[in-house]
Amino acid sequence: MNNTIELSALAPLKILVVDDERVNCAVVQAMLGKMGHQTLLAHNGKEGVEMVIQHHPDLVLMDVRMPEMDGYEAVRALRKLSEGQLPIIFLTTLNAAEDIIDGLNAGGDDYLHKPLHFELLKAKIKTVYERRWLLSNLAQQNQLLLEHKERLDEDRKTAVRFANRLSARDQLSDHAVNFFMKHAEDFGGDLVAAARTPDGHIHALLTDSAGHGLGAALSIFPLVRPFYTMTSRGLDISVIIGELNKLVKEFTTLPNYVTATIVSMNPREGIIEVWNGGSPDAILVAEGKGIVKRFASSHLPLGILSERQFDDAKERFDFGNQRCKLFLYSDGLTELSERDGIPIELESILKEYRFDGFGFQKIVESIETAVGGKQVSDDIALMGIDLTKDQDPVAFSSNEEAASKELMAKGDIADEISGMAWQFDIMLTAPQLKYLEVVPLLMNITGAIGAGGTDAGAFMVLSELFNNALDHGVLKLDSALKHQDEGMDAYFEARVTRLEELKDAHIRICLAHVESSQGNWLKMSVQDSGDGFDFEKYRRAKLENNQRHGRGLTLVFGMCDKVEFLDNGRHVVAYLPWTPSAEKK
Repeated sequence: MNNTIELSALAPLKILVVDDERVNCAVVQAMLGKMGHQTLLAHNGKEGVEMVIQHHPDLVLMDVRMPEMDGYEAVRALRKLSEGQLPIIFLTTLNAAEDIIDGLNAGGDDYLHKPLHFELLKAKIKTVYERRWLLSNLAQQNQLLLEHKERLDEDRKTAVRFANRLSARDQLSDHAVNFFMKHAEDFGGDLVAAARTPDGHIHALLTDSAGHGLGAALSIFPLVRPFYTMTSRGLDISVIIGELNKLVKEFTTLPNYVTATIVSMNPREGIIEVWNGGSPDAILVAEGKGIVKRFASSHLPLGILSERQFDDAKERFDFGNQRCKLFLYSDGLTELSERDGIPIELESILKEYRFDGFGFQKIVESIETAVGGKQVSDDIALMGIDLTKDQDPVAFSSNEEAASKELMAKGDIADEISGMAWQFDIMLTAPQLKYLEVVPLLMNITGAIGAGGTDAGAFMVLSELFNNALDHGVLKLDSALKHQDEGMDAYFEARVTRLEELKDAHIRICLAHVESSQGNWLKMSVQDSGDGFDFEKYRRAKLENNQRHGRGLTLVFGMCDKVEFLDNGRHVVAYLPWTPSAEKK
């Protein structure tokens, strides 16, 4: 950009001439008039200062030796008034070096000797004013930059608030979940999320986007809402992680990607399921035993593979009756020592982890102490999930015998039914049984019909009835497998194999909202094409807390007002007390 001022751009300037010699004033005025400038005249320093205040000239030509107030004193006064923005040239017969220095120290911009030369005066005016113009323009630009910075700061604050809302950390309030985060910049590329499914499973997610700052944050924002929505519907983490991969693939392009660990914990079975794609090992610590399990990465990060290539296989672990805590974390924490020179050894800390009320907080304090207020170069995320097997999953009844006595006392519900608000049924064959998330699908339909969301009680009961029909009726899996060495792994492997080989089978499900003068029920009917179920054998068996099978049916009995087994156990009908969603509001 060319900032040189053309002469025409200076005309007409308003120039004040301060000189006690009237002849000098007349000569200078004539020269300035020839150049096209307007002239103001003052005959001493004091009068010159007053003229500046009144008329605000563009330039001052100042004599040095004058009565009442000399030029040096007048310029010093003007500098206080104009804050250095008014161009001033001294005009004097004094030509000693110290005189020039005194003039410049007083605040003058330049020096001209009398008698004046027209072209030299013209050039000096142009040069001095051009310099002043540039300084003024620079000041304006600085002011614009300052205002722009203020707008950017406000936009940044707004974006940070918006980003915090998008990350939905306010939803991460489960008492079993602790988390700690530290960003390298205003926007973090790490995400933590946790929620419960309708049947009480804990789902937890920790992701780390490549890089940090706003670009990294934009890669994870689309993942938050789908995780919470799909968890609330009871979808399996395999389905959830597959959907998250599609979102990352859609919203980002390589070399950007997102490492992720997603976890599901079943408190009734004491089972952890983990999918790890590019994250550091998830570490399981058991009370009194230290580190008992590592879930290493066995998949590529999200956003690399297409939907067809993506592998949603999970690693399972049976933590049994141990009191455990599972730790998930991003590589921003593990690389502190190597990258930032900050002495922190997470695994050493976890080996000494204590299961008291301040255990997680002590880890956070160790990290904060090691960081010591320094700016980290990568985002840090740490999540701890308390895992304890639920020894008594049925809050409504302590055992099946008590539940049965309660049921018998309630009489025959069928005799009390007076109407039906709605009903639907569906027949599922082998292709649907292999790939559909059946219970979440049916609960979505039920919620839509009832004008509300997924009902946790209905979800739990229907899950148990459907899984019993699929696992034991259609797939003919023996629950006793769960009690053998590595029984849960053997059970799930057999389930996957038989489901893949399934050809001729079906399950029919009928859901209905039935009404009576005594109340409302959700009637759930599940029929399978299997060989049947020896319900009487179950009734005779004693249920023990460490038993892997039978606990689900105990929960069904505890929650429902009536449960019937028909057709040699192939058909189960359960009546769950039901309040329509509109009434709940």
